[in-house]
Amino acid sequence: MNTAYRERGARRIPVQYPIYYSNGTFQTIGVTEDFNTSGGRIRGKEQVSVGMELVVIVIQPTPESPMLVRRATVCWSKGHHFGIALSGVPPQSESELKAMAKVMLPGLWSCLN
Repeated sequence: MNTAYRERGARRIPVQYPIYYSNGTFQTIGVTEDFNTSGGRIRGKEQVSVGMELVVIVIQPTPESPMLVRRATVCWSKGHHFGIALSGVPPQSESELKAMAKVMLPGLWSCLN
């Protein structure tokens, strides 16, 4: 039996939201393939490695839905697909990141195709 295997706590929902992610060295875009409040599967433009710490900004499709800003740790990686576990971001950092995303990421959906 694989002792490293751990069952996911909450079911992930298949969604496609644009995502911005950075480790401080690179800043790039991707798209979620499934997601929940604790993590998700990402298809990105930049390859990452297991254990890498990221800041992620998930752009949700409706103006009523707030932008989700979190810290994330890469749990697994295979090519340009990877899984992340989410954790919180201090409120001041979240507002700064949201302001930055509005300036830097207009037309994010069009960049993905």
